[in-house]
Amino acid sequence: MATTETIRFTEHGLPPSLTHAGTRRFLTGAGLPAREGPLFRFTVLREQGLRTYATLAGVPAAPRDLFVLGELSAPGPGAWVTLDGRTGALFLTGRPHPGRADPGLPGDPLAPDTVTLLGFESAVADLERTRGRFAAYESRYGRAAASGATDELLALFQGGMRGAELPAFWWIAALILPLARVPTPGIQLRLDLPGRLLDEEFGAGRVTRCEDADLPAALTHEPTRRFLKDIGLPEEDDSYVFPGLPLRTLTEHHGGWAGLPPHATRLVPVGHLADGTDIVVDGATGEILSWHRSTGRLSPLNSDVSALAFTTWLLRRERVLDEAHDGYLTARAPGRLAEAVRAVLRATDHPAALHTPTDTDGPAAHWRPWPLLTTVPVECAR
Repeated sequence: MATTETIRFTEHGLPPSLTHAGTRRFLTGAGLPAREGPLFRFTVLREQGLRTYATLAGVPAAPRDLFVLGELSAPGPGAWVTLDGRTGALFLTGRPHPGRADPGLPGDPLAPDTVTLLGFESAVADLERTRGRFAAYESRYGRAAASGATDELLALFQGGMRGAELPAFWWIAALILPLARVPTPGIQLRLDLPGRLLDEEFGAGRVTRCEDADLPAALTHEPTRRFLKDIGLPEEDDSYVFPGLPLRTLTEHHGGWAGLPPHATRLVPVGHLADGTDIVVDGATGEILSWHRSTGRLSPLNSDVSALAFTTWLLRRERVLDEAHDGYLTARAPGRLAEAVRAVLRATDHPAALHTPTDTDGPAAHWRPWPLLTTVPVECAR
């Protein structure tokens, strides 16, 4: 059935209930990729053959011509990529839960056929690797570059849907994934952010820039000091304000705390997570860490302050884009929205993408791929 590169079938290997002629020709001809792509993997097809959702899910009431082709590449239980054997259309169909199986499947639309689905994924791969149709973006960065990539993806996706409504899955890919092109790779810091990026997103009055006197002597990492003075950090609307500003070390903030981490005298809090975790910068290296007061654990969070600032911008941009679409993205595909944001973080700053939840359970479990982040509104020059 399968080679090392391609999954294809013989005509006799396809079930009679798969009646869509175009899909039968595709599966016996070009076939599906055996390797995992940026969005989908077809492991279940390679390992178990073409089986119905009813068989794999143990849901006898499910349509007998709904087949499972694969699943999302993102970690977690997610959903299956399913095929309507009559029409050739593809869907994202949730995996069943005990007592909650819904025979009224198939699920959220993905593409009108397998060729279109793979074409859409190929476009996303081209964007990620700046090749093919996106080769010209190799040296293009900034908001204009991201906007241009979004326009190109939307044109491709909408054209491929042949007049049908563009699914939330592809709206998210077009709106979120190009945001990885906004920052330029940095030299002394991880990222070089476009001028006034934070001011335009948060408002000039909600971006704090420090003077030398506002920074503790323990913060010796010069690129970090320069970033805090020239670029600054945004202030989230619901941020918790640490007492005793300007910035002080963790030891000065929590001098009586028995569980302070090693080198607390050079760790400088610059923010606060919604779960009570401190965001601290290592004054010697510039690395951004999270300190969990309840456990005393110190964990990598961002490469440096430039990546921290971009993460706050990205999370804000995600919310703004979703609100601009009347909450459609979170309502229809919360898990995919979170994974798209995580993909941008992987492309720009690996620590931020690694320290994220990996599971969700439908729209009711709307979660963010990075804990709700708020930065300390430092009372210094603006």
